[in-house]
Amino acid sequence: MSAASQSESLTSAQSTANTGDRRWVLGWSLVVLLLAFVPFMVAYYVQPADGRFMGFLWNATDGNSYISRMEAGRRGEWLLHLTFTSEDHPGVLLHTGYYLLGKLAGLFNLPNILVFHLARVAAGAFLLYASWRFICRYFDRKVTRRTAFLLVCFGAGLGWLAAPLNLTDSTDLWVAESLSFFSILAHPHFPLATALLILSLMWLQDGWEAPDEKTAWRAYLKASLGGFFLGWVHPFLVVTLGVVAGVTLIRRNLAERRLDRRAWGGMVTLAVFALPMPIYVYFALNGNAVLAAYMKQNDALSPLPFYYLLGYGLLTLLALVGGWWVEASGRNSLTAPMRLRWQLVTTWTVITCLLLYIPFNFQRRFVEGLHLPVVLLATAGFFFLARKWKPGAQARRANMLVIVCSITTFLVLGTFVSNIFARGPNGDIHPLYLYNDEVAAMNWLRLNTQPSDTVIAGPVLGSYIPAFAGNRTFFGHQTETINRTEKLELLQQFFQFKMSREEMFAFIQKYGLKYVVIGPDEARMFAESLGENDSENPTVTSLQDLGWAPVYVTQKVQVYRLVV
Repeated sequence: MSAASQSESLTSAQSTANTGDRRWVLGWSLVVLLLAFVPFMVAYYVQPADGRFMGFLWNATDGNSYISRMEAGRRGEWLLHLTFTSEDHPGVLLHTGYYLLGKLAGLFNLPNILVFHLARVAAGAFLLYASWRFICRYFDRKVTRRTAFLLVCFGAGLGWLAAPLNLTDSTDLWVAESLSFFSILAHPHFPLATALLILSLMWLQDGWEAPDEKTAWRAYLKASLGGFFLGWVHPFLVVTLGVVAGVTLIRRNLAERRLDRRAWGGMVTLAVFALPMPIYVYFALNGNAVLAAYMKQNDALSPLPFYYLLGYGLLTLLALVGGWWVEASGRNSLTAPMRLRWQLVTTWTVITCLLLYIPFNFQRRFVEGLHLPVVLLATAGFFFLARKWKPGAQARRANMLVIVCSITTFLVLGTFVSNIFARGPNGDIHPLYLYNDEVAAMNWLRLNTQPSDTVIAGPVLGSYIPAFAGNRTFFGHQTETINRTEKLELLQQFFQFKMSREEMFAFIQKYGLKYVVIGPDEARMFAESLGENDSENPTVTSLQDLGWAPVYVTQKVQVYRLVV
């Protein structure tokens, strides 16, 4: 078969898809984006009279970390400084997209949190677009394309069965990056990075299949630009891109029994564009003691493989069938060019599964992007098993597959929505909200203090202050607070008055603390300490003992400037 005829056969499915599915895809994409946005709007509009919704339905700690980058960008900064720890350290060029979002928020005088969510939805739309384009390369029947797309939108695993059995490590219950919908629901860089990975692999494949030099290098240039931006958005995924592309190209060369020098030239070009940023980030983070300590405790370890299998559920079983169809049975039903194209999908799946267990503490990060190839193989496996059914029966059972695979997605989404109406153990508002007085205190800090001033507060409020006041905090994040275990113990001793006056002053001087915020949580810690002081080792019993006067006072919150 000539190169031109191969190219024509490979593009037939995509050209068919372009004629009848655009409106359908747009409609379902809008449904996904609304489901990923509306719960946040509901939380905002039903916020209690004495509380403020802070913008996150889950994992607010990481969300506050990204908002703190935006706040720094709004002030004109470009370099990342850890704002959840008290140690001074040099800045590093990382998470640049969030600094850019902060500058855009400042330019248009919009709240950072609103711009964050608009960016999240826009990145989600980009991911759905990239996923649909990729799907259309593999399926020429409308029912298979649509099934695959709906599984990308909503497909999850067996978490809904695993949770009642206390198997809560099932990844579809907590690893947002492992599924497309929860990537969109979480943070903007998840769907953006996944979309760039998908398009970069697609463009590389275009280059491999191109009938002429000019078309091939145009594709390689697009792939290289995709890899360049991927390096800035999520450097870890450049590893996935390079290894998957490299192994796939080796397989192609072995199958064709020739060395494709043009294709390897494209790979070199991709490396030149994509690798500089990950290399810079590696040396920048490991070249400073504070940032190296941050990376050391920034654990993102994979759970046992069993929990990934649960997390993809039926998709896992069907993907195994699909992989067998591609690598073995597919020889009888696929043309040689399509078999080579499908090998990218199987290679992508296997390589990602191996990367999930490489001996680094960020191994779980590599799950990003795995959902799409698993869905493609699962769709192929399902329709291979259903090949003898009539088209109507295939469509009905494919719909049932989508429904069953979507149960966990809507269960978890429902849990997020129910949290909106939850109350704290002491009758307080849920941590999704802060009291209006706490928000007002952060506004006072933002207007009356310097970003370099370090504030000490309880763990919850300490996670919000860098995002909404712009100050550093002594403790506020499980990975970005250096020596978090030691600092949490010191924080408790401080708020429970278990330090002597001399120890208190030494503690403040050592960590450069400038302000303390006393809200309901902090006041509760003070109250718990009453009557527990050791008379043989007198401790401070009130802030007034230290000669501190409040600089900001409301009904629920006091802010003191710490003077030694």
